[in-house]
Amino acid sequence: MRILGALLVLSLSACGSDNDNNNDGNVDESNIESSATDNHENDDNVDSNNESGLQDIAGTWKSTDTYLPDDNQPEVTDIQYLIINENGLARNYDDMSDSAGSGENCYELQEESEIKALGDDQFLITDSLNDITTITIRVIEDTMTLSIPSDEGISTSQSFRSDILESDLTALLCDNEN
Repeated sequence: MRILGALLVLSLSACGSDNDNNNDGNVDESNIESSATDNHENDDNVDSNNESGLQDIAGTWKSTDTYLPDDNQPEVTDIQYLIINENGLARNYDDMSDSAGSGENCYELQEESEIKALGDDQFLITDSLNDITTITIRVIEDTMTLSIPSDEGISTSQSFRSDILESDLTALLCDNEN
């Protein structure tokens, strides 16, 4: 499941939703605006010591998702890298050399999103289509757990801290991205 497509695309592809064509997990902007204003009058008041603030989720995160694409087809593995900077900009790169990709030794930039810390492990994700989703992100050591609400319940995925640099990924962008 791709979550970072919406987050990371989020459409968060560190992993997207199984229901990419609906707004599951999205919330009404007016409710968010009101809620964010009530609980956090401005970003300066957000507790920067929160276990999972922007400074804690900043970096490179690798996710590996193994699934069956269709009946009668072999299992595939999809590897993605989510780069989150300390200002909340998130970029999701898909490794096209994996079995879910095209086989090319390159990376495809899937989505850019903005992440805003709300406190208490809650983050507001705005994707490139301006869809807004509130998710829970918890970081324990080198593991980031994303929990995204939907009509079917809470979808959870994990990513692991990686030493790869964004410049390593952008140096190998697929031809259609250069």
